[in-house]
Amino acid sequence: MKEAVATLYAEVFLLLSDLMDYLTKKRLQRLLGSFNEDLCKKYEDQISNINNKAKRIQRLAEQSSRVELRAVRLELENMKRNMIAGQEGEARLRAELIASANRIEAEQREAMRRRDVPTQRQLMDHLAGTLNQMLERRSASSCNQCARSNA
Repeated sequence: MKEAVATLYAEVFLLLSDLMDYLTKKRLQRLLGSFNEDLCKKYEDQISNINNKAKRIQRLAEQSSRVELRAVRLELENMKRNMIAGQEGEARLRAELIASANRIEAEQREAMRRRDVPTQRQLMDHLAGTLNQMLERRSASSCNQCARSNA
């Protein structure tokens, strides 16, 4: 982008330089030359070149804007996903453990209400299994994070 702007400025300055050369000619030379040449046609190619370079810069700016907008949108979507999933890291694990404990308590209350109370051993086995599953997911998640950070 900087190179494109630099070439545009160079073209503009070349045009201005040529115009200054024309204007610094003596009046009589300009007057006599005006019968034989058309000033617009003489500089038409340079003006067209400047317009093309300006359009190219405009397209580059629009592309950059779209790319930046896409990056911001993806980052917002990622943040939204994290918010929906809850906290990250240890805070997320803690929240999962609390939710699991609350679910087990609710199951116990429901079982007691129905008089279908499981033995303490069954409850401990269920709790241990749930905790093991959560720790396995956590360790897998940590391994994935380490792999990403090393890559």
